[in-house]
Order: sequence, then C-alpha cells, then structure tokens
Amino acid sequence: MQGILFQSDLFQICYGSEKITLLPKEYELFQLLYQHPARIFSRQALLDRLWSMSDPVDRTVDDHIYRLRKKLAPLSAVVTIRTVRGQGYVLEQLAQSEYNPLLKDQDLAESMGKLFRKYHLYGQGDALRLMADNQSVFGVELDDSSQLYLYFMNGEFERLLHFDHTDFWDKCYYLLHLHYYTCEDAEKSLFYFTKALNCEHLPLQHKLEISLLNRLTLLILTKQLDEAAVLLKISKQEILDGEMEGFVLILYLMELGLAFLQRNDAWIEAVLVMIDSELIKRPFSREKALFSIMQGLYQLYKGNSVNVKETIAEGFAQFRKAKYVPGIFQSLKIIIAFLEEFEDYPDLHTYYFKELEQYREMYQLVELGPYISCELEKHL
Repeated sequence: MQGILFQSDLFQICYGSEKITLLPKEYELFQLLYQHPARIFSRQALLDRLWSMSDPVDRTVDDHIYRLRKKLAPLSAVVTIRTVRGQGYVLEQLAQSEYNPLLKDQDLAESMGKLFRKYHLYGQGDALRLMADNQSVFGVELDDSSQLYLYFMNGEFERLLHFDHTDFWDKCYYLLHLHYYTCEDAEKSLFYFTKALNCEHLPLQHKLEISLLNRLTLLILTKQLDEAAVLLKISKQEILDGEMEGFVLILYLMELGLAFLQRNDAWIEAVLVMIDSELIKRPFSREKALFSIMQGLYQLYKGNSVNVKETIAEGFAQFRKAKYVPGIFQSLKIIIAFLEEFEDYPDLHTYYFKELEQYREMYQLVELGPYISCELEKHL
C-alpha cells in the first residue's frame, strides 16, 4: 500500500494526485498521529506534545481534530481519525486493494532497485520517499530491508522498532545506531557494535559497514587513537581496493577527525584536499553536509570561533534537505565529542548538547531508549 507523503516546507500532505494543505499545527498533529498508527493519544498527551510552549484552551485538541477530519475527507478511504471514548484519538490506516500488473515485472523490479540504490547513494531523500509512498503507482514493491532503511532515514524510529515483517537481526544495525544516539557512553555503544560483529545472523552488508566504518568512528570518538589508526589503514585498503564508492568519502571524513585529535596539521590539510577532490567526483548530499560540519570544527581547531555556528548550521540544513535524520544525530555526537576535546568553547558545547536533547525529544528517542537497550542486551 502506498503511503502519504509529507511536505514540511508547504505543510502539505500528498497521496497519489491528491494534495491537502494544512495549517502548521494541523500538519504537526496529523504527522504525529500518522507516525504512530493504532496508538491512542489522550487530549493531554497531544497538548503536551504539540502545545507545550503555549497556553491552550480546553477544546484546542478537539477543534484541531474537527478541522483535520474535514480536510482529510478526500483521503477517507486511506486514513481515518477515530475517537476512542474516554481515552482520546487514534489514526487508523485503511487497507487498499489496488493492484498494478507491473508488480510482477522482474526487469522493472531490478531497474527500480538500481534506482533506489542510486538515490540512496546520492542522498536523494525526497526521491526515495516519493518512490516508497507511491509503490503501487510505479509498479514497484520495496523489500523489507529497504522499508527499514526508509524508516531509519526519515526518523520514523518507533515504526522501525515495531516493524513486524523482520526479525531482530535485520533491525540490529539500526538499533546499534539508535543506541549510540541516545547513550552518553560511547564506550558502551562501541561494545555493542563490536559484539554484533561476532554474530553470524547479522546481514553481511551491515557487518561490512560496522567493521570498516562504524567501529572506526567510535574508536576515534572514544579517543582510542592508536587502534583507530590501525583500523583506518585496514579500512582504507579494503574500501579503495574494493572500489566501495559509497564508503570512500565517509572514510576520509573519519580520517579528518582522527587527524584533528592527533593535532597533525599537515595530515589535516592533506585530507581536506582529498575530500574536496572526492566531492567533485562524488557530490553525495549526506557527505557534503558532514563535510560542512567538519569545516566548522576545523575553524575551531584553528582557534577561529567566528561564524562557526553558521557553517555548522549549513551542514544541518543540507541533512534536512536530503531528508536524512540520522545524519543530524551523528553530526551532533561528533560536534560534542570534539568540543569536549577542545575545551575552550564551553558555550558552544552547552548549545549543541541542548540541540541533541531537543532532537532526541523530537524523535521520541528518550522514551524509546530503554527498549533499544533491552533488545541489544537480550540478543547480543
């Protein structure tokens, strides 16, 4: 079943050829309900989530629900907001019976698979979401692993955790990252990533990324620089010899981080040149965003705090444009770790730590954190 596409800049929701424009609070209310299908929200819970900074009257939620239902009338065969007496409101997604004969066309499926991977490589979040939300229109059916990735990319973490078409091992890679975003103890995250490598049920592609890139990142952030240098050498040889196009820029960006911590100016300058050159050949959106953030850290490394927030904000804007929510969490964790190393900027450290806390709250990671830790502890 195709899904509803959200356009945050226009406060629009789209389904097929239907477009509905909402007011900002109506949009936030519908998005919250849609991201938690079958979950009953009390009026107070909705007030706390969406009107925490204002002083709403008693009927604020009821009035917004009333207007939202009227505007959603063209989608009445797709979604409905139901009142649960004495409890609150719940959004229900209605099953669709659409059928497209192209769903059985193997050539089309292979072509769409290649297109999906290309969009992923270049960080084309809007294109990926459009494809995912209109599968029946395009005659394509995304597999479960692609659906999990889209939930992760979009920040639909609760949906990812409770996606019941896959088992723990298909989700493990994503749970490891979510644990890292929620946990202040990077050593603990490194421990889980390392344990996962020894599990035979973990998909090979996820094992590859963990062994070559994710552990390298955490070794750098936990200041295990000698071990990180050894792994960097191994990863570089495997990635470059294996022509792993999607890994090259991330590898160089992590190498830049290691050069920062080792305070090796000549190495830093050499890596900056390499990254600039690679971005010309491979203008991947997510990597460009992270490079902008690393350039902000480079300014701090050189003792220049002027315009740092603006440079880093440009990176966050690129992540949002690419619709890649994990990049925001990854970047904030990196920024905070490096500001702890360069202790001359306590105000910036406080600022970005508060940003991280706000994003954790926004994407429900505070409430999901215990479940994530429990799952990792149980299976690893």
